[in-house]
Amino acid sequence: MQGEVVVPVSFAPDSSYSTGGDVFTEPSPKPGILVSINVLNPVPDPAGDTMYSWNGSTSAPKIGAVVISTGAQVAAAVDNSGDTLYAEVKYRTA
Repeated sequence: MQGEVVVPVSFAPDSSYSTGGDVFTEPSPKPGILVSINVLNPVPDPAGDTMYSWNGSTSAPKIGAVVISTGAQVAAAVDNSGDTLYAEVKYRTA
């Protein structure tokens, strides 16, 4: 019988943003197969203009950042490490 486990996590983005998003490190040990990552927004940066979201990949999950006022992805190498993000990571269990 399959079930679901939701793991709450907090984390900080990398100090140098990667185009396409920062690699998300899953909790260890993983309690099952990754289903989704729900970044709990709004989690504004100090300027209050960044929104974070999961890229939808279960094999190479990343957390992307978008500038709310322009809709553009955060520029490469921007330091967002001062932001604390919270997420619910959902897994499917056997």
